Amino acid sequence: MSSKNKVVQNVCTMCGGTYPLKDFKRRLSKRQSASLLRRESVRIAITVISSRCRFCWQQTKRKAPLTTKQIKQKKASGDMHATVADILLTQRKQNATAIKSRIMKEYWEKKRAEPIQQLTKNLRQQVAKYKNRYHATKAQNPHHALLRQHRENYEQAKQVRNDLLSRARSGESISPDVLIDVYFKKGGAV
Repeated sequence: MSSKNKVVQNVCTMCGGTYPLKDFKRRLSKRQSASLLRRESVRIAITVISSRCRFCWQQTKRKAPLTTKQIKQKKASGDMHATVADILLTQRKQNATAIKSRIMKEYWEKKRAEPIQQLTKNLRQQVAKYKNRYHATKAQNPHHALLRQHRENYEQAKQVRNDLLSRARSGESISPDVLIDVYFKKGGAV
């Protein structure tokens, strides 16, 4: 009997799965081919049979896009076709201005939002002071003489807070350190 038993399946060393031989074939880059053949350079990349299946091999591949330096290195070594490298480099240049523009836009939006965030934090603390005073008085004595006054102050503080925030969001310049009780109606504050 002759040895015509051809290997048609292989076992992956990473996942342990048995797949057809075509799932183990992998084309090396020119640099990898030269290294494997122990030559300085090669004109054509070679195909090898890997110990890992293509599914496991794809999982170990780099997912992040190549940097400009990496593209230039791959172009110089012959791992990437010159035309493809040139296209990628021009796309990166075009995208660079868009990325810079987006970053600066986000920066200035954040800068514009900072005073409103500080104002919101300040107003929240002041309203909480009136809320706590009202609820503490109510918990101690539900028939306290100043309970109605504390409730009115708390409601006015919420109303002033909402008014100041809407004015600040519409573009009016309001100091982040503003005091709520300045805006209370006469007879409303204690």
